[in-house]
Amino acid sequence: MHVDEPHGRRWEVALEVLAAGTATIEMAGVRVWRDTHPPRADGSIHIDVCSTVVPSFLTQSAAEREVARARRIISQASEDPRFAKLLASHKVVWEFVHHYGYGGVSLASIDQEGALVWHDSSGHIRATE
Repeated sequence: MHVDEPHGRRWEVALEVLAAGTATIEMAGVRVWRDTHPPRADGSIHIDVCSTVVPSFLTQSAAEREVARARRIISQASEDPRFAKLLASHKVVWEFVHHYGYGGVSLASIDQEGALVWHDSSGHIRATE
């Protein structure tokens, strides 16, 4: 479910489906979903920062900029106390991902400070720009 802003009727529905874990919400390239379906259901809220760059052309600094933008989007959404409460009452898992249409791959975990912890050092990420 795509949401442009953290207010209005669409936002109300987004909060409901996120709390129930029945759908993913997307805000400007940031996907937020709750893992409630077996076999891996842990109830966590997942925040996927969707890369706008194909992994073979991705640089560390470009990824860091995308993470910073996503953190601003989530911070803005957290001004709604209901969203903030959902984040506070569940484990939150941040991932930097590449979606390619019918699926996606996690490229890195994102720690609480926003630092990227790359999953794979197979050459998909260039160290310099």
